Amino acid sequence: MILHTPVPCGMIMETLAAAPPPEYCRSGGQLCQVSGGRVERLISTDPNAFLEPGFQPGVPLAPDR
Repeated sequence: MILHTPVPCGMIMETLAAAPPPEYCRSGGQLCQVSGGRVERLISTDPNAFLEPGFQPGVPLAPDR
């Protein structure tokens, strides 16, 4: 990766390393990446799962789905 910036490389790479590891949760048979109890990303090979309103990014994850 080539990065052209006047900002020192240490400042940029420092923010990348500080990110917490992602949290995953299974709901309704689908695997979701969750942040703060809300869906951040759906991980599925089923195209119909992406059309369900409960799996849209930012929607609170229902644990009993």
